[in-house]
Amino acid sequence: MNYPDQDINVATDARINLQAPPVDFAANGAANELARLRELWSTLPSIPKLLASRDNGADCSWPGFDVRTFLRGEESNGRWSVHSIILAPGAELPQHAYDGSAYWFMVDGEAFITIGAQAGTLLHQASAYAPPHTTQAIANRSSKPVEFIVAHSPAGADRAFTAAHALWVNRPGSAAPPYMNTDGTLQRTMPIMTPGKVLSQPPKPTSPS
Repeated sequence: MNYPDQDINVATDARINLQAPPVDFAANGAANELARLRELWSTLPSIPKLLASRDNGADCSWPGFDVRTFLRGEESNGRWSVHSIILAPGAELPQHAYDGSAYWFMVDGEAFITIGAQAGTLLHQASAYAPPHTTQAIANRSSKPVEFIVAHSPAGADRAFTAAHALWVNRPGSAAPPYMNTDGTLQRTMPIMTPGKVLSQPPKPTSPS
């Protein structure tokens, strides 16, 4: 018995875990270039994915950041990118803003996170949401690794993590993290991520409700 959109359903199912090569497009963070990249992604079919383990994600790591990309723009029609990140003690992603939304979910450990004008400690199964253009940051101030999932919509952050990984590969002896300049500012080679606003005073730690 047929049902509405049956052909689309069957064709989509058949693409499960199909390999999608990266779109050959070098974006440097300019809004028009990112828009063009997302336009290219929008022409690609979405690909259902089933990952047996975290290790099946694409490795986009650098020292202090164990990053596995679960979903890229090429696979989601440009709608989503999803990452699993393990922060080593002392590691942090500094204040930045994103032109899309970000959803953070704590898997294990204790992280200090900034969302907008509020900052606080997130524990196991806690979460945070940052709408477009929200200042955000995350740091591991504990003595144990912190694991969390972060999903971005639309996609684009996947290119930022890939760029950070490539920077580390190209300059493994650098004292600065691969996503930062020596003065602490974000590299422009981190597409779509720009420095967040400087707060007038450090946010007071709070207990997120």
